[in-house]
Amino acid sequence: MTSSFADLSASKACANCGATFYRDRRNTWAYWGKAKFCSRECAGAKIASDKVARRPAREVAFRKWFATGGGCWEWQGAVDRDGYGIFSYAGKTSRAARVSLEFDGRPLSGAEMACHRCDNPRFVRPDHLFAGTNQDNMQDMVRKGRNPDRFGPNNPNWRGGISGRSRVA
Repeated sequence: MTSSFADLSASKACANCGATFYRDRRNTWAYWGKAKFCSRECAGAKIASDKVARRPAREVAFRKWFATGGGCWEWQGAVDRDGYGIFSYAGKTSRAARVSLEFDGRPLSGAEMACHRCDNPRFVRPDHLFAGTNQDNMQDMVRKGRNPDRFGPNNPNWRGGISGRSRVA
């Protein structure tokens, strides 16, 4: 700070960037005694870096959301509207089953998804998951007999044969 309010007889080094800053004469000596940063930007940057340093590792943060043991591992954290577990870390949100496969050493490409052998979207046990495309997932659904008849009145979106394109004579 190089203003007319700078007291050049009192200076400190910023705790974030190391730059020298001077006491503002408008502030009390008690305030100056607590001052650690040259600017609000440096204070915010230091707080953010300290928060990142205290953050647990991604795998540790992930594992706190389910209990391991025999059988399936049910996700106890947040779920999306489709019922799949979701995991957020460092501002990035992913489906929990996808993250589970990553930690198992099977990262997925962009077109692949984590498919469930046990057909429960909340389960995250890696040996109950497999990597596959949407087509693989649909074939798995048909093989297991989980494909209900969704044509005509069995379709929840069916409007009795009336659509925007049909003509009423």
